[in-house]
This record gives sequence, C-alpha cells and structure tokens, in this order.
Amino acid sequence: MRNKKTVGAVASDLKKQADQALNPQEIQQATEKEYLDNLVWAVDHARKKVECADEACKKVCSTRDAYIGDFYIVGLLKKERLIDNVLRNYFIPTISCPTPFFDQTLYKYNAHDDNIEFVWTVPDQETCEIFRENAMRIVPEEQSLLKFVLEYYDGTLYKLAKKLNGETDKPGVALKEN
Repeated sequence: MRNKKTVGAVASDLKKQADQALNPQEIQQATEKEYLDNLVWAVDHARKKVECADEACKKVCSTRDAYIGDFYIVGLLKKERLIDNVLRNYFIPTISCPTPFFDQTLYKYNAHDDNIEFVWTVPDQETCEIFRENAMRIVPEEQSLLKFVLEYYDGTLYKLAKKLNGETDKPGVALKEN
C-alpha cells in the first residue's frame, strides 16, 4: 500500500503555500480526471463490479442488491466542515431520478449502452441567484450553466425528473384540472 498524505495534511500544506499563485486550469485538469474516475467507480460500485474501499462500506454493501438496469448518480459537492479549504465530491446512486436542487449534478447510467450520460447541473443557491438576476450579462462560456439555472427556476428540470421517473403531469386527486 502506498503512503498517502491525509486530506488534512494536504490542505494544511496548501494553506501554507497560499502566497503562491495557483493556475485555475492546472487545478481543473488535476481534478477532472479524478472526478471522472470516481464517477465511473461509483457506477461500477452500485453495480457491484468493484470492491468497497473500506470495511464500513463492505458491511453495508454486503446487505444490498446490485443495481441492475438504468439508474442515476447524483453528484454533490460539499465543503468540509473542519477543513476550510477542502471540497469533496460525493457520488450517490439512486434508482429514481431525484428532484433537482442546489449543488447537484445528475448523471444517468444507461445499462443497454453501458454508458454514463450527463443530465443536468445546478450550482449553489448564490450562483443561481446571481445568474438569474444577470441572465443577459452572463459570458458566453457560462451560457450552458445559465440554461440549467433558468430551467431549474422555471420548473423545466422538475418536469424532466418527473418524466424520467414515469410520473404524470396531471394533477393529483386533491387538485382540480384546469
């Protein structure tokens, strides 16, 4: 087994080097591969094609069935509570399409084609509000994110989630149809 530094040690080292300028493109390239590797691992883990990383995970996985057929992976970006300059990605498998919410990226695993499809991303609430309030001023590079933000607020992503779950747009028994 390799000697790895803990997340806390790495974060502490980075904090000490705060004076040095970090190139955003280098940071993105370094994290992009790891992000995609972790996404693929989450899909394979849900399908029970790979082993768990630790004993606690193994204990939980031993009692669950493997995901079969199409399913979703919810990507969540969370800031560590105890270490202020550390963000973590969590990938959570789910059978049904979740309701869209802030800080959420959704992928769909298509079992027939054995591929992972990007469905949507909704940034944090503050970013969403800034984008919505300044929609006409958003730079061209961020237009695709703006589209998701506006679709979040106008209910398009919610309707898509219902459609992906095979739910109807008709009102429930408690509501009258227009």
